[in-house]
Amino acid sequence: MKYGSSLKVGIAFGLMLGLLTLGIRLSSGDTLVQLLPQALATAVFGGLAMGLYMRSHNSRMSAEVAAFGKSLRENEKVMLEDAAGHYRSGECVAGRLWLTETGLYFYSHAGTLNSHTMFVPTGEFKSVVPTKIAGITNGFLLETENASECFAISRAAKWIEEIKKVTD
Repeated sequence: MKYGSSLKVGIAFGLMLGLLTLGIRLSSGDTLVQLLPQALATAVFGGLAMGLYMRSHNSRMSAEVAAFGKSLRENEKVMLEDAAGHYRSGECVAGRLWLTETGLYFYSHAGTLNSHTMFVPTGEFKSVVPTKIAGITNGFLLETENASECFAISRAAKWIEEIKKVTD
């Protein structure tokens, strides 16, 4: 995660924490003038702490995924690569997706509950169709011999097109 993204997460978290603190404390009967310094301090320090945590946590996860991607690119021709969510056991597991001539690889971020890696050989691909997630077509469903794999991903149409090329 870039510093700007960590900063945005920290700011958003800090603002919500400050507003929550303000709302809880206002119900105790204190005036807004009395509570504003406490709410601002909570927002600043809480946001800073969250931003730093996110930066640290995501750089560890990014290093793992980057190492996997580097070794994959050294051994195979990567046709597509994107951040993706893999729907598994009712959870959308965040990670990275690669399409190569030999198959589809998914490597999840370490911080998820159902962290996992997955490989589906191209020989097992049966069909791929766009899918709606939350009412928006922003993913694809890959039917295999043994299962169905659902991914939320940007450029879903491009992924479907490339997967169809590999399977033909």
